[in-house]
Amino acid sequence: MQCFSQDLLKKHIIMLSDYVVPETYSKRDARDENSFISKIEQEVKRYKVDFEYVELKNIRELKKTLSKLDKKETIIFNWYESVNGKESMGYLVTKVLDEKGFIYTGADTGCLKLASNKLNTKKVLIKNGIITPDFHLLSSGTNFNNQDLLYPIILKLYDRHSSESITNKSVIEDRSQLKHQAKKLIKMYKTKLLAEEYIDGQEFTVPVWGNNKEVSIMPIYKVHFSNNSINKIFTKKAKENCYSKAAGNTEVSLENFNNSPKLLASIKNAVTNAYRCLEFKDYGRFDLRVRNGIAYVMDANPNPLLGSYYTFSRSAKHLGYNCGETILQICEFALKRNM
Repeated sequence: MQCFSQDLLKKHIIMLSDYVVPETYSKRDARDENSFISKIEQEVKRYKVDFEYVELKNIRELKKTLSKLDKKETIIFNWYESVNGKESMGYLVTKVLDEKGFIYTGADTGCLKLASNKLNTKKVLIKNGIITPDFHLLSSGTNFNNQDLLYPIILKLYDRHSSESITNKSVIEDRSQLKHQAKKLIKMYKTKLLAEEYIDGQEFTVPVWGNNKEVSIMPIYKVHFSNNSINKIFTKKAKENCYSKAAGNTEVSLENFNNSPKLLASIKNAVTNAYRCLEFKDYGRFDLRVRNGIAYVMDANPNPLLGSYYTFSRSAKHLGYNCGETILQICEFALKRNM
């Protein structure tokens, strides 16, 4: 068992999640998530912690739930991924939590607003000397015939995470393909796009947790692509469904860096600096690619996904934390920075 402070163990921990319409889940996904929540409940209660998992449909329900809680005795584990189905609106949850004076885990309102805008995130990284791929912003008003881009590029939604919209068609080789795919995505998602330099190199996913001087890089995972993997990209299907064909073409394994200490130092330096300049709190995850020895920060994810299949939980498990203990440790970080 891990060691947690008595201040934490005396708290009422509420894990708040947005409600997911059952019809949008496959039976297997629903079973996996229910199993994950049950594991957390069982493992947390081994520490005799007053723990509760709550799903809420909207901000009104959130306010109603908070009104029944004692903010001095409660820590909110903020597991909200979206509001009204929009990931970019997640900051509305933390805004309410701030207004009501609750201690909560993870990114605050400012951080979530920044992270939901890849363009502004890149600007902050560049301002702080952190290397990220070159990019252009595309919108419905873009004249694609005038876009002077160096191909190949990869198209991303500028306000989403977790590889939303990323498929094997996301890597673009020429202007004609760009025009077709960009117009399709803009129409489908009703948002702007980033046309980003495609970095053909090793890919790593880097979990990190802690605050201030205690920021700690957790065990790092390398993404391996099979010969059947087109364009060598980590698609949304591969990330979110370990049973999918896409996942079968992608393997994520622990990387020890025994023969490449300089590369490890470069990755740690980039991630630690990015974590701090983007003002992440308690925990996060970064995706990087390395080309010619240079580490490029591809994506920054505050409040990353925590299911058993995801790399953050796998990394924590390697450090000796089960699912419930991972939740408690993140709560410990949140409590400590608020004391």
